[in-house]
Amino acid sequence: MRYSLWVVRLLWLFLPVPLLAADCKYFTFTTSDEVKIFAEFKSGPELSGQRLIIVAPGFAQHHATRSMQALTSGLTSTADVLVIDFRGTGESYGCYWFGAREHLDIEPVLNWARPQYGDITLLGFSLGAYSSLRAGVEFPGRVDRLLLVSCPTQVEDIIFSGAAFLNPLAVAFRQTKFHIKPEDDMFFRWGPILAPKPSGVELAKKIQIPCHFLIGGQDTLVYESLSKKVYNAVEVSKSWLKIVNGVHAEQIFLQDPDFFITWVRAKINL
Repeated sequence: MRYSLWVVRLLWLFLPVPLLAADCKYFTFTTSDEVKIFAEFKSGPELSGQRLIIVAPGFAQHHATRSMQALTSGLTSTADVLVIDFRGTGESYGCYWFGAREHLDIEPVLNWARPQYGDITLLGFSLGAYSSLRAGVEFPGRVDRLLLVSCPTQVEDIIFSGAAFLNPLAVAFRQTKFHIKPEDDMFFRWGPILAPKPSGVELAKKIQIPCHFLIGGQDTLVYESLSKKVYNAVEVSKSWLKIVNGVHAEQIFLQDPDFFITWVRAKINL
């Protein structure tokens, strides 16, 4: 698999548009600031071509991590699924900007998807949820709803709350049961952490599509209070669900895959 991905990567230099084919698994997109973005597409056998779920991974996640592979495979019972490698992660080029530019990685995906699908959901995890919220505001009319899991106000608030430093200690002593073992990839290309970016609270005031929030009661990285600030600022249709024993972002899925898929299906009206 890794060999095939390197072959695809060499082709990017000559392909300015997504690789379009009926059974094509890998896509490439070019952002407005000229960054090559990789994505993996999985077809939902029953609903192929009708609904699309775009997955925006969180920190240290991309299409090839065990967490994202399990998640996207599980979602194909619901819709076609496309998971983005944000800049600096996985097979994408550039450096990771911790929310300052990752919304630009979502834009060409939405531009490609909107003419093809009547129903598009953007499912974001942690910093991917922040970038999904920003994309929903800055690229109106191209997505039908947001599903935001462990959504922060911005990365700076995760740092200044102390969670970024205390979370590793909490995780070391936590005895969480996972149905699927988590996997993080910390060896991605870090860029500026504190580059200017709008607060999720200010973005939430501008959003015009339904927003559904899912948080873990034992999340020691994105505190409930941060997600609640974003939720409270949303003025359109919204929902809030707290999983008492849930931890952080994609790990909520790994704790109970069946529950998570049921939640997604409910929010996209299936």
